[in-house]
Amino acid sequence: MPAAKEVALTVGKFAGGLAANVIPDTCVLEGTLRGFDVELMAHLKTRIAEVVNGVATTYRTPATIETLSDVPPLVLDSDMTQASLGYVGAVLPKTAFLPLFHAMASEDFALISSKIPSAYFTVGAAVTDTDEHFAQHHPKARFNDAELPLGAAAYTAVALGYIADHR
Repeated sequence: MPAAKEVALTVGKFAGGLAANVIPDTCVLEGTLRGFDVELMAHLKTRIAEVVNGVATTYRTPATIETLSDVPPLVLDSDMTQASLGYVGAVLPKTAFLPLFHAMASEDFALISSKIPSAYFTVGAAVTDTDEHFAQHHPKARFNDAELPLGAAAYTAVALGYIADHR
């Protein structure tokens, strides 16, 4: 796998046993696998199964792999992204746009983007108190609700602009 191919494997849950001094009968690991390439993701799912089964065989114990959710990578359409930037910029001319980026995010939107040309944006909505800045998945994350109208206006601009351009 080339180093330039970005993936993220997160094991966010590791549960086993109920007592500190007893080896548990079972252990459950749960996580997520995210990336940008459909073929690479399929390859990694196969490799994860091979590694899990290899470790289990080494220790003469059974292992079961269960896929709880399987969605495609979030792949965005560059033409739709450029058009959307234009629609939003025309309606909100004072809006600052950061350079284009991609993110391993939004499993629900990945389902949509696998079917139709899509663009994905984030709206800067940090709270003004820098002591309260936490990442979006942090339990203490807070957002500035005053930015919500700008987000709604941006969504509306894209919808109306797209409709006008595709009649």
